[in-house]
Amino acid sequence: MDRDIWSLLGLTQANAADLSDGIDETERQPAPFKMAFPGPGGSEGEATPVGGWREQDPVERIVNSILMCAIRDGASDIHIEPLAKAVSVRYRVKGELRDHLRLPGLVHKPLVARIKKLGQLDAAGGEAQWGVIRLRLDERDYDLQISTQPTEHGERVMMRVSGSRLA
Repeated sequence: MDRDIWSLLGLTQANAADLSDGIDETERQPAPFKMAFPGPGGSEGEATPVGGWREQDPVERIVNSILMCAIRDGASDIHIEPLAKAVSVRYRVKGELRDHLRLPGLVHKPLVARIKKLGQLDAAGGEAQWGVIRLRLDERDYDLQISTQPTEHGERVMMRVSGSRLA
């Protein structure tokens, strides 16, 4: 934006130094987030921490953020629905379905693929599927029951957050 417009608004452009408040990046990271994957032979493995945010693929970050925000907001359901040119992410909290996030349509396939991988579902679309993601957040264990359903614009994903228990 042109500097004259900034001054007209009574603002100055921010640079990287202005945005730094002296807090170390590690202090801004969310609480530990762990996923439990089945071990060899189908038995459930030990929960392992999800890698640092910087090492994660952007789709991993999006999925992890969606899951963390939903659980911390007390959501009972997470709905990821493809629209014509976007992806809608909504949470059900205390019976009310709330819009949480709207993403560009191009992230839909990688987003669904990541969720299917976590739930150990068949990556190929075209049919309804069901699975479970087990995770630990804030010293509590959660089961997310996943169901996918094909729609006109892609696959719809619904996750039900089931009973948390103290670890």
